[in-house]
Amino acid sequence: MEGEKNQEFNRSDQPTSRLARPTGRQACEVYSRVVGYIRPVASWNPGKQSEYKDRLTYKVCQDSGA
Repeated sequence: MEGEKNQEFNRSDQPTSRLARPTGRQACEVYSRVVGYIRPVASWNPGKQSEYKDRLTYKVCQDSGA
């Protein structure tokens, strides 16, 4: 149906706008390391915040040494 591509559904299967802020929820503060200091991402300058969005994360697996 036309117009549905801009809708998401909540737990009660009722359509909700993607721009609608969920009620009863609180924003989560994200921390990350920059130059050795762990700081809230929201307190970074706009350039660092933009770089943070482009970061890739890696998972390091340790060999069992068999």
